Parts: sequence; C-alpha cells; structure tokens
Amino acid sequence: MPTILLIEDHAGVRELLAIALRTDGYTVITAENGSDGVARFQEQPCDLVLTDMSMPVMTGPEAIRHIQQLSPTTPIIGMSGGFPDQLINSERQRLGLQGFFSKPMELHALRHCIGTLLSHLTPCTVSAA
Repeated sequence: MPTILLIEDHAGVRELLAIALRTDGYTVITAENGSDGVARFQEQPCDLVLTDMSMPVMTGPEAIRHIQQLSPTTPIIGMSGGFPDQLINSERQRLGLQGFFSKPMELHALRHCIGTLLSHLTPCTVSAA
C-alpha cells in the first residue's frame, strides 16, 4: 500500500484530503507545516508528497527542496490557494513538481493525478481550479 505524506496547515483541508486518500487505500501521514513534514519524511520516507505552498514555520518550496535532497525521485504535488493560473506551469517546473493544483481543487482530478504517479505512469497534467 503506497504511503503519502500530506503537508497542509489548514486542519480542515488536511483532514478532508487524508480521509479521501485513505478511502482510496493509501496510508497517509500528515504534517501541519513544512518543518514537521520534512521531519516526518526523514522518519519514514513516503511514495509521494502532497504539500501546500504557503505555510508558517517552513514554506512548501522550502520543504520541497529538503525532501528532494533526501529523495530526488519521490514525486511531489504542490497545492496553493489563489495562485495565478498563468504561473502554475512555470512554478511547477521551477520546483520540479510532478503536479500542481490551485485551491479549491477538483478532488477527482487530484486523486487521478496521485493514482497516475503512484502507478508509475507518465506525470499527470497540471490542473487549475
């Protein structure tokens, strides 16, 4: 069963996503900020990381850089509220992300993206709300 690290500072969003992903059969480890997420990844490397971009303590991009140093091949999907659609692809490429979703996101599209990445198929397409 693949393990997903979910890094999200908003408790409601974190719980909703964790429930949805557990329903899909994944083991989900949660973290409320980037620093906590990096620490959890060091304790237990995961098959995929899903992270918010704007968080206190350590931002998503900072956490992404740390996780990529620990495991360069782990797929990472970013999420952000209010991110301009025209910048999504450039931000995804700049950070080396396999996916990027604007909040509020289409849960079905996110689940499909995760399933695609964890099935070792081609990287998923970037989706904007």
